[in-house]
Amino acid sequence: MPANEQIRITFLRIELSASARSIGSGRFRFTASIGNISFGNGREQTAQVDTRDGTMFIDLEPLGWTSTVTVGGLTRLEIQSRGTKIRRIINKNLGSTQRTFTQVIPLPTSPMLHVRQDEYDDASRHYTIWYRVEPGVQGVFTRHLPDTVFATRAHRGGVTYTTVSGQVRLSRVEACPVLPLPPTTTLPPRPVFPATAARGFRFPRGVTLTTGSPLNSVQNPSCIPILTDADADENNTARLKVTYYRPNILRFTRDDPRLEWSAAPANRVRFLNNNNHGLNVRVYGRGTPASPDIDVTFTLKFQGEECAKFRAVLGPVKKITCRFNIFNGPGGPRGDRGRYQPRATPADVLHHMNMANVFLYQAGIQMQLDTNTTLNRRRPGGGSRLSVTTTSTTGIYRIRVPRTATRNVPNNHPWVRANYRANIMNFCYMKSDTGGNLGSAFKWPAHPSAASATSASHGRWNFTESGTPSTSWIQPSGNLPDTAAGTKTMKVIGQGNFGTLPADLSGMSIFDGNDPSSAAGRVEFAGTIAHEIGHMLCLGHRIEDAGIARKWYDDELTFPPRQNLMHFNASSATAQDLDIAQTKVMRTCSLVTRY
Repeated sequence: MPANEQIRITFLRIELSASARSIGSGRFRFTASIGNISFGNGREQTAQVDTRDGTMFIDLEPLGWTSTVTVGGLTRLEIQSRGTKIRRIINKNLGSTQRTFTQVIPLPTSPMLHVRQDEYDDASRHYTIWYRVEPGVQGVFTRHLPDTVFATRAHRGGVTYTTVSGQVRLSRVEACPVLPLPPTTTLPPRPVFPATAARGFRFPRGVTLTTGSPLNSVQNPSCIPILTDADADENNTARLKVTYYRPNILRFTRDDPRLEWSAAPANRVRFLNNNNHGLNVRVYGRGTPASPDIDVTFTLKFQGEECAKFRAVLGPVKKITCRFNIFNGPGGPRGDRGRYQPRATPADVLHHMNMANVFLYQAGIQMQLDTNTTLNRRRPGGGSRLSVTTTSTTGIYRIRVPRTATRNVPNNHPWVRANYRANIMNFCYMKSDTGGNLGSAFKWPAHPSAASATSASHGRWNFTESGTPSTSWIQPSGNLPDTAAGTKTMKVIGQGNFGTLPADLSGMSIFDGNDPSSAAGRVEFAGTIAHEIGHMLCLGHRIEDAGIARKWYDDELTFPPRQNLMHFNASSATAQDLDIAQTKVMRTCSLVTRY
């Protein structure tokens, strides 16, 4: 509920003073007003006392002498009362009271009258009248703590708010699409706060990936998945969160009613459990598996005033069918029996795929195991048929290979075609390569929109994306007070083929650089797989090695500095994000199919 800049004034009681007896006993009647609202003239609101029975007091609350006043735009408010001694012929004036409130708070768009919350008493010679002033906060009129937010007004890049005690402060709320958060110095500009303002509160972390991490662990994703109401739950809905706010004295909470999220188009978005309030919300899309992708914009309001925006793609979850082959060479020499055999087991492979899916789910993409059990036993280069062994998990196989096919292999090794299946994504778990890599994509098809690629651009082509806020908040971001976002151009890589390989083969090699069964090793395997899938879905590096910058793999966008999953060498603990531009390219690749 928005801050509506209202106060409630309630008259409480009237008490005659001793001096009133000099006028004589009898009936005394009173009226009052709050601005142009009058009380005591109607029969139901008559305030009268007869002192002949000794009564010198009137309780006004049962009479309903109360009014709600909008103080936004108001510069003056008078509260008055008048008393009368009732006589048969000519009534006698008992005197009057008047209090004028004139303290004006200058706020954006219009001023606001400040009327301090309190219980007031105004006295004339013969009587005293008491009344109470209560500010309205979130629709509740009561006595609030002094720092409670009373009213909010939009400000360029923030929200100016007042407290019930009359303090004026500036606030800033952000829902940054890049997590982990980039350094503050690289983010778009923020409003300038007074030197005395309280500090901000940051929520900078990315995901700490484990084997049990739910699919939606990466927060503020670039894709909102379409789900049915029955399927949507805590583990698969998109998680949106505030990443920064200032001042920290606002103390926002997870389900804080002061923060309200909405989406446009509203009919395409649902909030899980209808909860659209607070620092964190979970959302999902409405549609079908055939629904085309659209942009959706979320608006966050702080007590009725817009304080942040978040933009994403909305569409169905799309699948990549995958086959995994573990290349087992012969036993090694004494003391090094595993020299030609990768350590990964089928169970490890499954963990790696599931964890990589956490990174990919933010783009609405998922790997799925190949259910086609047809084996390809043709030996690369000819010769006897391959020994291919099924495992307890369909889609994961072991292959007996010569030592040269699994240790110190080049990226264009012909053995990568072993037990491949056409037109899906094939993974080769090998012992090592000649470059000491963790993984390397060796072949993938061109993007369907790659007609503009040229040799002069190293096979890359331009993908343009526009919207507010900009993808990854690349500046100018349109995120006020930053200037308008404009169009961002990302270089998309062309077809990849590092050997003389069949036209219908796509895949990557994965090497034994880390312990595939350890917690840290699984994270690196998963991050490497997700990164290389990004290449096979035509993404270049977000920040490239200086020696080959603006060539082959460089997408030529230079933000964020190290937080993007496609950074050329950052750790999976810090490089986790995929942005809107990357998501739009990935989701339209030929290797991706719908649910």
